[in-house]
Amino acid sequence: MLALPNSRLLLLLPAGLLAVAAPTAGLVSSGAGDITSYVVRTGTVLAALGLLLRRARRGPSGVARACRLIVLGLLVSVVSGVLAVAQSAGWSSLPVGFDDALYLAHVPFIAAGLLSVPLLRSGPGGRLRAVADGAVAAASLGSVVNLLVFVPHVSDGGPRQLLASLNSLADVFLLAVALSLLPRVVPVLRRFVALTSAGLVLLSVRDVLYALAVVQEPVGRVGVHGTRAVLSELGLLLIVAGAASAGGLAGAAARARWVALLPYLPIALSLGVYAVLTFGGREFGRVDVLLGLLVGLAMGCRQAIATWDAGRLLDELALREQRYRAQALEDPLTGLPNRRAFTEAVERALTAGRLATVMFADCDEFKAINDTHGHLGGDRVLCHVGTQMRLALGGKGTVARLGGDEFGVLVWGDAQTAIEVAQQLRVAAAQPLDLGRREYRTRVSIGAATTRANDDVSALLSHADVALYRAKAGRGDGVVVLDPEGRREAADYLRLRDDVADPELTQFHVDYQPLFAIGTGTLIGAEALLRWNHPVLGPVPPATFIPLAEQTGGIESLGDFVLETALRQLSAWTEAHPQAPLVMCVNVSPRQFVAGGDLADRILGLLTRHRLRPWQLAVEVTEQSAIADLEPIAAVALVLRTAGVSVAVDDFGTGYSSLRHLERIPSDILKIDRSFTSTVCDSPEARALVRGIIALARELGLRTVAEGVETAEQLDVLRELGCHEAQGFLLGRPGEPDAIQALLDEAAEPPVGRSMALPRQGRSDHEHLV
Repeated sequence: MLALPNSRLLLLLPAGLLAVAAPTAGLVSSGAGDITSYVVRTGTVLAALGLLLRRARRGPSGVARACRLIVLGLLVSVVSGVLAVAQSAGWSSLPVGFDDALYLAHVPFIAAGLLSVPLLRSGPGGRLRAVADGAVAAASLGSVVNLLVFVPHVSDGGPRQLLASLNSLADVFLLAVALSLLPRVVPVLRRFVALTSAGLVLLSVRDVLYALAVVQEPVGRVGVHGTRAVLSELGLLLIVAGAASAGGLAGAAARARWVALLPYLPIALSLGVYAVLTFGGREFGRVDVLLGLLVGLAMGCRQAIATWDAGRLLDELALREQRYRAQALEDPLTGLPNRRAFTEAVERALTAGRLATVMFADCDEFKAINDTHGHLGGDRVLCHVGTQMRLALGGKGTVARLGGDEFGVLVWGDAQTAIEVAQQLRVAAAQPLDLGRREYRTRVSIGAATTRANDDVSALLSHADVALYRAKAGRGDGVVVLDPEGRREAADYLRLRDDVADPELTQFHVDYQPLFAIGTGTLIGAEALLRWNHPVLGPVPPATFIPLAEQTGGIESLGDFVLETALRQLSAWTEAHPQAPLVMCVNVSPRQFVAGGDLADRILGLLTRHRLRPWQLAVEVTEQSAIADLEPIAAVALVLRTAGVSVAVDDFGTGYSSLRHLERIPSDILKIDRSFTSTVCDSPEARALVRGIIALARELGLRTVAEGVETAEQLDVLRELGCHEAQGFLLGRPGEPDAIQALLDEAAEPPVGRSMALPRQGRSDHEHLV
């Protein structure tokens, strides 16, 4: 492929020709000056043609098209100039004025080139307004030039004067088009349009001088010719420089707002001139009136285009707003309404005052679906459930996806209607879905709350959420509709959830349950148990507020409170009875293991501050939470165990345990869940399971602790099976620190070494033998 010269080299050609020819053009005779001028112009256009080829290869298509059309317009002007020179030298027999008529042909090419430049906003409105602005400016300035220049110096009214007048207006029109496009073009093309506009300014002045020379033959023709030659070549050089810079520079993104006033300035000028001449007694001819009407017509067209474009923009904005609103109210995965749309629908239902029911539906075991089939499989399940529920509901209500695997349903009717609809939705969601390896049926739990007078959206949605929580917990066979009593419980639940999210620690205290060695009957420690005495609702069971604290994040501050309080109390007991140091067992939430990453450092720091040895603390983690958050728990447990802190796996045997999980969590103690302890005397299966747990712990070198010991028979069986330690109501209920202190004082009484003995078989359940 032919290698094209650099843009700067292409610019040197017309610049050098101009430097040589421009001074000469004003000094030599008219014919020689014309020849020199058009030689330079030809070189300039050839340079522009070379730049066009570079832009066609490297620039955007809009820029290449613009350069191509502009160069074609310049070539037309060169041809007209050659004809003019030929006529001046007597080498052509073409009619007089033919060159001027041909010169006008460059206007549509250059205008089309300017209008093909990429704009910031697509659509025909901006380009049409640019053309209208150009027409308004040309007609207005044309009327001024006609009144002030042509009419006073008319030598004849022939076609040459008319053509010369049109030539003077042609570049004014192109200049107005370029300036009106300047604020609308993409920023990288601002330099291109600005330089082109500057070149058109010079060419406009040149054409006005040319028109003046035509209509007034005696006035300074040689001087005017020299000026026109310089203006012509400088204007063309600027246009070529604009083509050279197209797409090469990033301009400012701000719009030049003053350009919007461009069409009005020539109008104001023409009106001013007409007013001055009218008051001066000037009588206007038909041409003057025609030009005035042309200005008005151009202005009317311009305003009509602007009005049409503004209306089109308003329609476009309305459609865009409608589309954005639809996107803002639609779930992108399922195509159902989203949480925002659902909330708005509930608001409308409450405003209407009709009896309605809000239901929350949640896919059971959805996490297992994601783990087994990946997120794509989970997405297919969500789309399937949403579609089936929407089809089952029909036009009787609204189905929305609220987020995750949770859906919201709004139906008209009472609680009985809600139960019927909920059962239909569960059946629909359970329709089989082929996930490749097997057919899957989704089960959903549904909680519902019916609207009442004075309900607000937040309370209604919260009640439905509470109902769903109960349904997930196994109440109501997967569907729970809150009745008035349930609403009162829900209000209490919501109060507890809000209070425990940011707990007031003064409402909490720690009770301690003693821990005994089964073989010796010695008090060896205590378990710290958090208690909450709510100022309004009274004592709240741990089984109620601990899960809420886990959900809301309040468990982190509560967990730190328990650690601090328990270790401070352990330090006091150790100081009072150094001969019988105890072990403190503290339950630690999985969120404490995961959040922050500095749990081990905090625990070790507390032990140091309270002057305790690491082995005096046993950190308990439930088996189920250990499986759910295996990696962070194992990492923290390893640091603690290395430092000497004991790690206990609580509620062992109730979760989906595996030996691999037990192996990966560095632990010292297995705590046998109370569900096994309570049936160890009556169920051979339970006794076999406990025997297996104790044997497993023995093989792994772990101590075993039995929870929930309530009878002497249970204690005897555990002793027989080889369990190391026990706790429960038989041995001591959770209580204030003074209860443990009393046991320590009793064990320290003479005879020396006397210890707390455990109940034997046949004694009362709560009898303690000393």
